[in-house]
Amino acid sequence: MTSTTQITSKPMDPDIVPVALMELDHRRRIVSANTGAETLLGFSRHVLDGRSLTDLLYHDCALFDLLDRADETVGSVSAGALKLSGPNLHTGNHHVSVNRVPGGGFALAFAKSAQQDPAASAAPGLAAFGKILGHEVKNPLAGISGAAQLLKRSATEDQGELLDLVLAESRRIERLVDELSAFELFSRPERAPCNIHEVLDLVIRAEQLAV
Repeated sequence: MTSTTQITSKPMDPDIVPVALMELDHRRRIVSANTGAETLLGFSRHVLDGRSLTDLLYHDCALFDLLDRADETVGSVSAGALKLSGPNLHTGNHHVSVNRVPGGGFALAFAKSAQQDPAASAAPGLAAFGKILGHEVKNPLAGISGAAQLLKRSATEDQGELLDLVLAESRRIERLVDELSAFELFSRPERAPCNIHEVLDLVIRAEQLAV
């Protein structure tokens, strides 16, 4: 008789991994945290359970920008040198990875980073400039887009085509401002199919309308 031994693998204990791990729900409240996360945030799991990140971190902490990007990105998003800051939290730079999980939540991993903060090595005030630019551009841009949408309701066919161009260019400017505002965060580039004929048609139509 031949005996068969079945080997089963057990999931790794999150408390023994050398990184801080956290899971958030769709409202960005802490669902679970390992020992590393307790050390990082300075609270026990009992205290952290159900707490919102806004209770633990300052509202301008770059981690919130990273979570916003994860909302719009398929796959993982990461930052190589992100500084966490809060009322009772002042830490060095961390390599942070964010993954979406079923139900709209997030899985986060934090590892100490020896990398210098990219914003610190950039020109003085560049990070603040990006945020100010985003605010100063987006407000009037929203007004332009809203006005174009209202005008389009009673526009002629030729006018409607021109207003469509205004709306399309407004959306493009908004995307560029978003990218500039979050320049210090790094994620894997998103690739998508592009119909080159649509791009060329847009360029030709813009030139025709400018005549």
